[in-house]
Parts: sequence; C-alpha cells; structure tokens
Amino acid sequence: MIDEIECPDCDGHGFIRSPGKGSGERECEVCHGEGWRPMTADEQDAAAERQAEDAMSEPPMSLDEQHARAWAQKQELKS
Repeated sequence: MIDEIECPDCDGHGFIRSPGKGSGERECEVCHGEGWRPMTADEQDAAAERQAEDAMSEPPMSLDEQHARAWAQKQELKS
C-alpha cells in the first residue's frame, strides 16, 4: 500500500504562494518542501476501505462480454 501522498496543502509543489504583491513563496510546513507527505491514519483507513471495495467489485466487462451475456439471457427467456 502507498504510505505517502501528494501534499494537498501545496498541491505537491512543496511551496505555498503567499497572497499579495511581493510576498513570494514560502515552504510548505506540512511536507517541508518535499511535495509529498505520510498519510494520516484516517487517510490510510479510507485508502484500505477503497481498496477492499475495489477488490470485491466485479471486473469491468468488454462490449463483447456484455453482448454475449445479453444474448444468453435472451435465449433463456425464449425457452
């Protein structure tokens, strides 16, 4: 599992632009200018939950598979 994420505070840039003219940029305090930071416990829980949901979901079907399944269901209805 990925234990680092792109820092949402600085959008992965590592710096934050200060509002106003001539203010310049300052280093992001959350990621310390790296652009990436460790995930919080809540973020790790949410990522694990999403991963489990994805693993349980049915894999996507191609159009050929959808057509074959629909044809088989239609044949079952006829008999």
